[in-house]
Amino acid sequence: MAVKILSPWHLFNAIGASKGGQAQVDFLSRGMLMRALLPSNQLWVAIKDVLVYEDYELLDRFRLSCLPPGATVVDAGAFVGLYTLKASRYAKRVVALEPGERNYWYLESNIRLNRAENVEARQVALSSRRGVFAFSQAGTVSALQDTGEQLVETTTLDDLVEGIGHVDLLKMDIEGTEYGVFAASYSALDEVDKITAEVHVQNSAHREGLRKMVAKLGHAGFEVVMMPSPFQGVVYGATKPWNCALKRYNEGNATLYRLLLSLIYGSGRIARTVKGFMEVGSEGLLYAYR
Repeated sequence: MAVKILSPWHLFNAIGASKGGQAQVDFLSRGMLMRALLPSNQLWVAIKDVLVYEDYELLDRFRLSCLPPGATVVDAGAFVGLYTLKASRYAKRVVALEPGERNYWYLESNIRLNRAENVEARQVALSSRRGVFAFSQAGTVSALQDTGEQLVETTTLDDLVEGIGHVDLLKMDIEGTEYGVFAASYSALDEVDKITAEVHVQNSAHREGLRKMVAKLGHAGFEVVMMPSPFQGVVYGATKPWNCALKRYNEGNATLYRLLLSLIYGSGRIARTVKGFMEVGSEGLLYAYR
């Protein structure tokens, strides 16, 4: 008889007592308490990445508090809107793109819940082409694929920026589609000041795509910094959970969650910020700025 080992992930989900697969998280952004609903399995993905370790803000110049007055932010791959909501307190305008039906429902609900009137949600995916494509949403990962249970509208970065105008910060987490998006982008890069993106190197094609993407950004005048995973250094990994935007989870103070994160990410190897390319089978963060 097989014995299932209870990992910290399973342990906290059990103790968190989420009802019906849905959780509630409270967090601060610019001193304002905000609340979001999300699937309960996002403790170790969206909550950790956006609210605790702030992966998209690891470089000081990319902190949302450093946005210029009247800034426009685009959140591509907004998921349920945690980063979107954080950005809404600092930017004049936030455009959030999320193609998945379930995720988009949460995104719209969270925008209404927080009365974030400066956020515009669009159920559309960034791609290399305009059109309608198959989309798969399995577990916590959503992506454009050759086969999928949902058809979604897609747009290019050029078309998006042409309609929006100048973009001060573009945040992207689009599960490997980033390479096609930038390969098909021409005029848009002239209108974007900073880019923070999760990049995926799951095969040799991804690695080649990353090389071309970094080269294209360099030719467009961007300085590019790569951060391979894990992003957290030992000290940062151990201490950040105790001083972060997250305040409450399911009406609790999330002390156990903070402790588990501190133990897990405080014991890992120190991540290095490097200019270079990741190996196949890894993920990382790309920061590009002028």
